[in-house]
Amino acid sequence: MQKGNSLDTLSPKINPRKPLVLFVPGSGEDIDSRDYRAVLSAIEQRGYRTQFVPIKWARTTPGKWRTQLMEEYAKHDAHETILAGFSFGAVTALLAAAERNPAALWLCSLSPYFAENFAHEYMKTSWLNYLGKRRVNEFRHLSFEALAAKVSCPTQLYYGEEEFQKFPIMKRQSELAQKDITDAVLYIAPHAGHDVTNTNYLQTIHSTI
Repeated sequence: MQKGNSLDTLSPKINPRKPLVLFVPGSGEDIDSRDYRAVLSAIEQRGYRTQFVPIKWARTTPGKWRTQLMEEYAKHDAHETILAGFSFGAVTALLAAAERNPAALWLCSLSPYFAENFAHEYMKTSWLNYLGKRRVNEFRHLSFEALAAKVSCPTQLYYGEEEFQKFPIMKRQSELAQKDITDAVLYIAPHAGHDVTNTNYLQTIHSTI
């Protein structure tokens, strides 16, 4: 994360009337993999309660990720809960929201591994090889359009500006999300890449929630 984040100087002012935000990290990551505490803090600055939801990523597929999040999500009132996540964590949040709509859905750098994207020229074979056969097979049958049709809550999409430049498939996914999720709103973090803890990314989240 960049130094000198102005959000660091703010003290959280939790508003108990605001929903709880369940936040899911990126693939293979835990709370210490990057500065996820800064992400939680940025959300708390806006009055929300937060809870980091760890996922057992090793040798698991998207369905298992959803199950793990649902186990925690089931403990809370859906109308008083916001689901949020980064990268594959955003995929996990989307899968859970399609099963049980939350108060809102915040998708940060939503990964593009959905059935609609596999045949696209921007999808690189090297990425699929990295994922492994079991995950790829499940993703190939995961229709974004079908999932989006089940989401009726307010949805905010976040991407770093540099993601669109470096990974055109991410821009395509953002366009699919805006088209298929009713009233989804897209926010672009300037001069930020695929990193939710980047100062500009954090400030974009902080200023729009």
